[in-house]
Amino acid sequence: MEPLTGVDSEYGTAKVTFKLGDQSKEIQLSAGDVAAQKESDKDSLVYQLKHMDGTARKAAVEQINADFYNAAIKQYSSKGVVLDKFVGTKGSTYSAAELGTYLNDNLSTLTTPKYPSFDADGNVTYKTVTLHLLMGDIFGGTYGTPTGALYVCDAYKPEA
Repeated sequence: MEPLTGVDSEYGTAKVTFKLGDQSKEIQLSAGDVAAQKESDKDSLVYQLKHMDGTARKAAVEQINADFYNAAIKQYSSKGVVLDKFVGTKGSTYSAAELGTYLNDNLSTLTTPKYPSFDADGNVTYKTVTLHLLMGDIFGGTYGTPTGALYVCDAYKPEA
């Protein structure tokens, strides 16, 4: 399991690498890069997808959507998320129940930054994924020492 990365931007910052159709050139973009592109620009991902033939576009859209989803679920939107309210005397211990109660009351869900999702025609919308705290994987620890919590989400499912 990789740790989640907090992101304070509206869009995901993780780069996704892919090829369009039979092009040999790799394209590397983040969700923020895609959002910043002007859709009518010939170099934009939307423009390129819209100008591919149907079969190649379908395959590209399926792969790109999965790649951006999987990049998104490695990040959480850190705007408004307060992580430093669970406090105690440095060196003293806390129980799994104490940490679990705090997390459940304050951080039971996190949301990913926005990521692009393309339809069959190459049009883009932006989505987020809700990450849910997995209560069974919370352990006690020592104040002043980093700890972890496991968040889960649904696996990527291609849109029909």
